[in-house]
Amino acid sequence: VLLFVQVYDPVRIRKSSMSLGHRTEAALRFEKGVDFESVIPSLQTAVGMLTELSGGEVSSELIDLTGTVYTKKHIKIDYEKINKIAGTEIKKDFVNATLTSLGFVIKGNDVYVPSWRYDDIEIIEDLAEEVIRIYGYQKLPNELPGGTLPHHAKMGTFALEDKAKDFLKHMGFFECYNYSAVPGSMAGHGALKVKNPLNADLEFLRVSLTPKLLDVLNKNKGYSETVKLFELSSVYLSKKGDLPDQPYMLGMTVRGVDFLVFKGIVEALFEELRVAGDFGFEITEHPGGVLSCELPFDKLVDAAGGGRVYSPLTGFNSIKEDITIIVGDATSFSEIISAVSNTDVRVNKVGFKDMYEDALTLSIEFLDRAKQITSEETKVIRDGIIKNLDSKYGIKLKA
Repeated sequence: VLLFVQVYDPVRIRKSSMSLGHRTEAALRFEKGVDFESVIPSLQTAVGMLTELSGGEVSSELIDLTGTVYTKKHIKIDYEKINKIAGTEIKKDFVNATLTSLGFVIKGNDVYVPSWRYDDIEIIEDLAEEVIRIYGYQKLPNELPGGTLPHHAKMGTFALEDKAKDFLKHMGFFECYNYSAVPGSMAGHGALKVKNPLNADLEFLRVSLTPKLLDVLNKNKGYSETVKLFELSSVYLSKKGDLPDQPYMLGMTVRGVDFLVFKGIVEALFEELRVAGDFGFEITEHPGGVLSCELPFDKLVDAAGGGRVYSPLTGFNSIKEDITIIVGDATSFSEIISAVSNTDVRVNKVGFKDMYEDALTLSIEFLDRAKQITSEETKVIRDGIIKNLDSKYGIKLKA
């Protein structure tokens, strides 16, 4: 029987284990550091147990191969600084007795660190922590520091991120935090492969948030008919000869939600963030009751933050009318709304009311802030709306 006890350099073990992607119990133990002075006593204890308990006989001398010489680590002790850190006076005798009981050796103003704390104790603050935890945290003064805490305004990105998360929370969404690495089945085209993956399910860097959100939704579909999930995080797009682009994306996935309701949530999010400019939707149909979307949050941040415009209340009444038009598949709802709204400044609001086959019903509110609008004036505006839709998109009024 050969008894062998070893100590390895924790830094080298950590680097080798990570670079090779080979994680073992031995690596986990040695990368955290092993008490180098306990090697010989441990070996002698094992030999003694074999001799005493199993009738073994020692057949060779002990061979000690020391590759690295560990020097005794020592720290200059500063009793005044320990008291300053503690916020109270701890007697010098108590400090010395405490450190001695914990295995430290005090010689003059130097405190020598025991071998089993070699990688743990570095500076005077570490010694102070050892003394204070034995002294008792409950004995420390509990007065809050005086003065006024500085107030720093949140940076734009973080403020809007909080705002988006808060809005989606009130819309019934649950936030997800997924790994940035995904299996090959979710990798997508051009995904970067991790050199030392922790396991086979974390081989590639994601290029989209949607696959993992769909996976989470699939695992939770048995708990509720309606599931709403979102994730706000980075994706990794390969760039030849350089580090990958890492755009910040907002992914949303829902089940049991109507398409128009989901689209309305996205539009309401834009309004909540006060996103300016024209943003379109690219729709890809897929069979099933699950809807997903991904938004470039970085671009939303760049376009967000426009000031709110408040219009004073008017003393005049508005007139509301419904119109039903025949639309084709090539025209988007946002294009129709934009065309109707831009026809005349007296078109105050345009909203969706109903949809049946190719017939779309819109609710339109007419308002003149200078005087009371009349039905004759709304007829002229309505005719202009129909003419505008016909000339731009070939949309006709339903007979």
